[in-house]
Amino acid sequence: MNCITLSGRLTQDPALAKTAAGTSYCRFRLAVRRPYTTDKTDFISCTAWQWQADFLTGHAKKGDLIELSGYLECNQSEDANGRKSDRYSVNTSMINMLQRAAGNRPQTAGNAPVQAPQATPQTAPYSGPTRPRDMSDFSEIGNDDLPF
Repeated sequence: MNCITLSGRLTQDPALAKTAAGTSYCRFRLAVRRPYTTDKTDFISCTAWQWQADFLTGHAKKGDLIELSGYLECNQSEDANGRKSDRYSVNTSMINMLQRAAGNRPQTAGNAPVQAPQATPQTAPYSGPTRPRDMSDFSEIGNDDLPF
């Protein structure tokens, strides 16, 4: 199974582009710290397509922390001297904005930063059927009423 999940910071502002057929896409690099180290960072090429590309270019800036899921793709090429090289990139299937960089916060008319609303869990009361307390609650169900 080819699945990859990354969390890192954008290395530049994402720019929207279109294919010859008119499909939106956005190529960007993600700076991802290696686990269990403090001084190792990998720069990973990624591509977002269609509405994800539109979202990313409209809402994300350099330095923003994002999380993405997708699949790893390998493109092989050969130069004029016959040397082969592999280029790996991630095609995204899901993107989440985790944190804006310090200078990327939206401003209000008074030039004070706007705080993002905090997510509060909302629980609705359960309105489904109640669980019977004993088998006597099933007395009116006959064998013809069962779906199997």
